[in-house]
Amino acid sequence: MRVGLLTTEFLPVWGGVASYSINLCQALADKVELHVFTTSRKLEGITAGEEGIGIPDKVKVHAISPATDIFFSSLRYQLSLVRKLPCLVRENKLDLVHSAGPLADQMLRIVGSNVPHVLTYHSTLSGQRQGISSSKVRFRDLDSSEKMTLLSYPVIRLYESLSLARTRNIIAVSKAVRDELVKHYRYKGRITVIPNGIDVNRFKPDEKRGNRKRVIFSGRLIALKGPQLIIRAIPHVLKEHEDAVFVFAGAGSREPYKRMLQETGIPEENFEFCYIDYRNMPQFYSSGDMLALPSLLESFPLSVLEAMACGLPVVASDVGDVAQLVKDGETGFLTAKGDYLTVATRINQLLGDEALRERMGKNAGGLVREHYSLETMGKRTLEVYREVLGGRA
Repeated sequence: MRVGLLTTEFLPVWGGVASYSINLCQALADKVELHVFTTSRKLEGITAGEEGIGIPDKVKVHAISPATDIFFSSLRYQLSLVRKLPCLVRENKLDLVHSAGPLADQMLRIVGSNVPHVLTYHSTLSGQRQGISSSKVRFRDLDSSEKMTLLSYPVIRLYESLSLARTRNIIAVSKAVRDELVKHYRYKGRITVIPNGIDVNRFKPDEKRGNRKRVIFSGRLIALKGPQLIIRAIPHVLKEHEDAVFVFAGAGSREPYKRMLQETGIPEENFEFCYIDYRNMPQFYSSGDMLALPSLLESFPLSVLEAMACGLPVVASDVGDVAQLVKDGETGFLTAKGDYLTVATRINQLLGDEALRERMGKNAGGLVREHYSLETMGKRTLEVYREVLGGRA
């Protein structure tokens, strides 16, 4: 079977779609002939060939358009895809194409294609808009992609609906996404829920590096992920743990959040910003005591899976299917969306109790290893491919 993976994000890792695409490549490399059609992105001085993730040699990567941001780069990619896909299908004798996210091929689905097709859905535009609007982050401090989502929402929401009407086979990474597509978008096609999986042989517990208490945030620096809520929680944490360090690791503009930290009066020794190569993420998680992810919108977050697999307890918002991972009181703590005071309380509780951190971290690692491996995700994805090809859908 020859499969073309369509993704606007790949290397360097920019966000969840990139991580998903890399994980899918690793899960399927020995099962199908896989071609990745993506963008050529440069981030923080790193190019695709320099990040060293270890994409299997069997996977062929083709850059079909440039990328410098999220919103406009996806439009350029879609235009390029409409022009080039027929030729790419013929040249590589593809049996099926799989879009790693809805922004990869909306235009292609509206125009139409005869190639059997599968689409992975991570979140909807309506959910993103609602989350951004509820963030209470000033418009000037929003990421450019979030600004464009708000400003162009009526147009891109129509665009999303038109493309969904031409989509027959969807993989939803969470039950929450499936339910939203059915209830709010009235989607009538086939939806298979396949939760994200990770490489549990790479993400695993290791000895803690460093002595200071470190609270990790891992994700794009956008309002939807909730870094502003962590910033509001920090003063309440420092009252009890004045040496705690909050580490914001991810792509995106740091300046708005540095400004928020300064306005809140947080000393510079209590926070860090960094971008970590994806290959170094296991070591990065091992440098922390917990993960904090007070997102306003999530489906099945890879950062939570990765941190838990490395033995970290998690404080996260009860959104999407996060509760399937963060078992309140067992693998971490759940908080209500936007409730930064409870985020602070739970962080204080974990920082002050090493035995609790160890117990929750052990439970967290066991849960991920048992249920959310790459092998499980790859096997179920391959089953979807075979079903689609069997019906020529």
